[in-house]
Amino acid sequence: MEALFTAGYWAADGGGQRFAEQARRKGFGLHWFEVQRVRLPERQRAAVTMDISVDGELVDRIYVYLEATKSGWRVAGIDENEGHTFLYLAGLVDAHVAMEQLPADPELDALGARIVAAASTGGDGPLNVEGLAGDEETAEFLSKVRALRSPVFVRSYWLASISRGAIVLRDAAGTDVLGLHVERRRSGTRIFSYGFGGVYATDLFDIRIR
Repeated sequence: MEALFTAGYWAADGGGQRFAEQARRKGFGLHWFEVQRVRLPERQRAAVTMDISVDGELVDRIYVYLEATKSGWRVAGIDENEGHTFLYLAGLVDAHVAMEQLPADPELDALGARIVAAASTGGDGPLNVEGLAGDEETAEFLSKVRALRSPVFVRSYWLASISRGAIVLRDAAGTDVLGLHVERRRSGTRIFSYGFGGVYATDLFDIRIR
């Protein structure tokens, strides 16, 4: 099965090899649902929507991202995020985006530090960030940050091609993590989602929050 994948995605953390092992272990059945194909200036790309079945019952839907190589079409990424298909076919993002490979962003670094400072002072004043509509939502958000117990800003991630990124906060002990997903608009930076458990690149592709 390795020959079906690009070398990079096969070896990637959570990549093709992991998917192949999971498919064998669980006995996946894969069913083609839809194929979309584009020819970009640099190469051809395709996105295949597939349903997964186990014991004859449909259990999930995945999106498979293909690249045309000299050896033919190869799988360069797989996930469950429909928004990724639109961005991938438009040439805005790669088939597989590893969060740890994204650069930091100075503005998001400053915002992360500002959030930690606001939570540490005990006040619920405005953060001047879109997505927190008024004092009530700001107070609710800061209560989540304070739940970390002595919150610390870890780092930011930035995906410039879609003007979206993430901010990671954790508690002083390093056991709990709060991830914030943000986008930059003309009017400023907007927090469009946050929650405990870290940040994931596929969350940046979610088109439903527009």
